[in-house]
Amino acid sequence: MLKFFSTSNLLFLFVCILFSCKPNAQKKENNEPFSLREAHINGVNAIYIDCDMTSYNSIYKNFKENSYIPASIEYKGQNWSNVKLRIRGDSSRKLSKKSLKLKFSKDSLFQGVRKVNLNAEWYDKSYMSQYISSYLMRENDVICFNSTHTAVFLNNEFYGIYLMVENVDKTFLESRGISKLSEVYKATKDGACFNDSSEVETLWEKKTSNVDLSKNKLKKLITEVNNLTVEESYDYYKQHFEYDNLISVVALNILLGNKSTYYHNYYLMENAATNKWSMLPWDMDKTLMKNLVSLHYTRTTWSEGLNSNLPDNTIPEFIFLNNKMKDDLILKINEIVNSTFNPTYLNPIIDSLSFLLNPLIQLDTIDNVSEVSEWNVALLELRDFIEERPKIVFNQIKNYPSSFEVYPNENKRISWSSATSNTSVVYTLKLCIDFNFKKSSIYSYSTKNNSIVLKDLPKGTYYYFVDAKNEMGSTTAFRIKSTIIIK
Repeated sequence: MLKFFSTSNLLFLFVCILFSCKPNAQKKENNEPFSLREAHINGVNAIYIDCDMTSYNSIYKNFKENSYIPASIEYKGQNWSNVKLRIRGDSSRKLSKKSLKLKFSKDSLFQGVRKVNLNAEWYDKSYMSQYISSYLMRENDVICFNSTHTAVFLNNEFYGIYLMVENVDKTFLESRGISKLSEVYKATKDGACFNDSSEVETLWEKKTSNVDLSKNKLKKLITEVNNLTVEESYDYYKQHFEYDNLISVVALNILLGNKSTYYHNYYLMENAATNKWSMLPWDMDKTLMKNLVSLHYTRTTWSEGLNSNLPDNTIPEFIFLNNKMKDDLILKINEIVNSTFNPTYLNPIIDSLSFLLNPLIQLDTIDNVSEVSEWNVALLELRDFIEERPKIVFNQIKNYPSSFEVYPNENKRISWSSATSNTSVVYTLKLCIDFNFKKSSIYSYSTKNNSIVLKDLPKGTYYYFVDAKNEMGSTTAFRIKSTIIIK
């Protein structure tokens, strides 16, 4: 029999016993509907989706399309007809457990909103990362979506555990007292790194004010920020951004290990009342994970796969480079660690969620958790992350070389600013004709100076970056599509 957390709650024990003893890949065969209509297993609400299965199988197979099919919904005793259902997500669409989007009619809103996301949370075996991350954002006064765990039923059969996530749209703004005339842009596709206004048309999506689809305000912001010097950045940020919001978002992204952002999966909003910009978090399922606990606090693009050498995002990079903003960032990280990002504050939340989700883990046959013991390991890793991550971040800030910037190259000379360090620093310049530094030869040069003149390099166009390393660790310089042509 698979082992569950002990509890004195008799109903919980009964449910655990009833649904234990399942095979690995077939957690439970749902031969008969499992009713949550009265019990809602330990308080997890259920949403019931009814639709034509032929149509559903079609959108499941053609998951790259945003095709809607008709559906009807029941939730908390209330019913909705004329609902539209489709597959949602980016890379997650190819997974066997897909995320869903529900779109309700204007005259029959769902809990006050028109669109609802049901996220499969495939990569998060704890099922808690995005829930806790969004909770921490809201607790630290960041404008962020609400989320809640939900048992999804499809045509009256249990379908899986999902996280119901609030959509970011006009309703989202209005519910928070923000003018619906505010401009909201979503960094939708990989490469939306905020360093080139030409990327806006293909990589960004405008979410409000659909009358004007020019995206000119975003383009103007990108151009202005990328023309700043490090010294100018502080005053500009104070004038044009909701400064405290921005510092809090970056501080929390660092603590959460939120690597899957800055190149996509974030929003920028210009508040119509203040004419200032805020960064809004999105899609934080890949946070609080064991493999991210040692992530460099300045890392602003994905470090593996096809995204390995996307340009760094200018917005957080200026915060790392400007001494005033970096000091504010460190103060904010300390404040968050002392108040909310610590085991004393978060472990009771994890305990409560464990109690709620435990029976449902047994039942989900299409998720990425093969056994309940695997889920329990993920919970232990989650607790360890919360304990260890702040220590690692503070060590990096104190002992690693500071952030620094690479200047535009001149002829065959590549130069950079100095990285602050308590011990001596060696800089390494790496060049490759392959953007991802994977398929071609990599040329490497090391020096203790702040520049290198390239010699005996074959002709071609090269991408490059610079690392600063001391005896404690290394830091990569701020990169904006750094290229050099060798003739």
